[in-house]
Amino acid sequence: ASADYRSGTNEAPVQEAVASRLRPGDVFYDLGANVGLFSLLAARIVGPEGAVVAVEAHPEVHAALLANVARNRLGNVTTFAVAVADETGRRSFAEADHPGGGALDPTGDADFAVGHVEVDVVRLDDLVERHGLRPPTMVKLDIEAGELAALRGAEATLRSARPVVLVELDAPSAFEVEAKRELVAVWLERLGYGTESLAPSYPNRSWHVVHVLATPHEPAT
Repeated sequence: ASADYRSGTNEAPVQEAVASRLRPGDVFYDLGANVGLFSLLAARIVGPEGAVVAVEAHPEVHAALLANVARNRLGNVTTFAVAVADETGRRSFAEADHPGGGALDPTGDADFAVGHVEVDVVRLDDLVERHGLRPPTMVKLDIEAGELAALRGAEATLRSARPVVLVELDAPSAFEVEAKRELVAVWLERLGYGTESLAPSYPNRSWHVVHVLATPHEPAT
């Protein structure tokens, strides 16, 4: 994983957003959990009365997630080796040359791919119902593409639980990432969420990353 995970400096504005909004007893969904940095942070905050649901599709990265949960002796984390989308089934997952860059690949020929692996995909609404998961207080979504599809697959959960939602968006240019941000903001605002962008986690880099924080301000219609 990134060396910034070890130093604790990775995505400091995102860590602050998670830490400032969770309380003991809360439930945190980490969608695109990678090796578990945010899952471990949330698990310590919510404590034994709370819960963390960590979703990571790539088999090897999921194995590292499991190892980190075990190493930290956290009994309040449940993991799933699946990808979230707007359908339930099997899909091709494009592997990148770094552990945080893999993504579902609908075409099977993603430019960045150094390999492919078949993974299970699931609508979050189906995962919640199938396993009787506690409703989330906060949802973090970091899946390197397909954010709108994942949100569509979580619509019933967002409407009923009204969690805070934190979405990472990235693209090669500022124009492209802003277009993504606008699409996600409009979709969430339709469900009665207000949105804001966090302070940059990766300033002065050529690859553009934006974190959108969405807070429910009225019942969904």
